[in-house]
Amino acid sequence: MAPLLYDRVLAACNAAGVTLNIVQEGNSPTTILSLVAGGIGLSFTIASAARTKPDTVVLREIEGLRIKIDFFAIWRDDNKLPALHKLIEVVRKQPARNLRR
Repeated sequence: MAPLLYDRVLAACNAAGVTLNIVQEGNSPTTILSLVAGGIGLSFTIASAARTKPDTVVLREIEGLRIKIDFFAIWRDDNKLPALHKLIEVVRKQPARNLRR
């Protein structure tokens, strides 16, 4: 889990009165799912992990837990791939915030 997301999850849990006992950490949704499948407690992961979860693992949405994450598109200015430029056109149509361009 990225440091910013990690901090936001901990803050949300603390705000809800939940204290976590962290015994193992994973650096990818696949690793986290494997740890849980192996019996290493409970974890938080992203919704898209549901596509690759083992049959023995249960994923449940946590009602009321909303953590805002900002995503940005980045690319090299000198990249001339036509498919990239089509994607850039789509991205540029989105509202921009905190961007230099």
